[in-house]
Amino acid sequence: MSATTEEEQRKVTYDYSQMSIHSLVRTKTFHPDLDKAINKHIALELFSWYSFEKLMAETSTSDVALHGFAKFFCRSANEALADALFLRKYLLQRGGMPEFNPIPAPKVTWPQKPVEPHEPIHACLELEKDIYEDAIKLLDVAQQHHDYGTQNMIEDRILKKETRHIKDLGDLLKAVNRVSKVPGHGLYHIDKDLRECDGMMPWCNEATKVQKEYKDLAMT
Repeated sequence: MSATTEEEQRKVTYDYSQMSIHSLVRTKTFHPDLDKAINKHIALELFSWYSFEKLMAETSTSDVALHGFAKFFCRSANEALADALFLRKYLLQRGGMPEFNPIPAPKVTWPQKPVEPHEPIHACLELEKDIYEDAIKLLDVAQQHHDYGTQNMIEDRILKKETRHIKDLGDLLKAVNRVSKVPGHGLYHIDKDLRECDGMMPWCNEATKVQKEYKDLAMT
């Protein structure tokens, strides 16, 4: 091998070592505005996760002991965290960089004396609406820059699911309002249904299947 060839190879190696290879992954349609919008949505998902975790812990205490609601909040927390981690990985795949900022402490709480479900369920409904509306803003940014991959991801991963969650929480809020007219007994039955459905809404098809399996197991 000639000295010239060796020098050329060293130069190529040096030039690439000075490059940001991560930036080469980035396509033209993945605008810096998308970095900001995705990071903002990740932060919202993490805040949701933190809020649901708090409610899960509060409904698991012996003073409240609503283990069906605890399962529901646990399922919601896991889903929010999964979405945040998915978006973080997606951002890296597209040549972006996740931001790591402090997660604000959640203000929502489950009252103990008396056990009062209206406010925390309403707060969860508003939280899911915030996620949906922020996803719409993220979709708008993707459309502005013609990033069809991000558009498809938002529609398939977030919007369809959030639409269902918003309706389910609205129905749950009405259910707890209806049974709270006679304190204690009605809330117990809602909690029992949530517990038997492994934290899923009892009126969902998938939850009905889980409930049947739970009852079949109890009979054996």
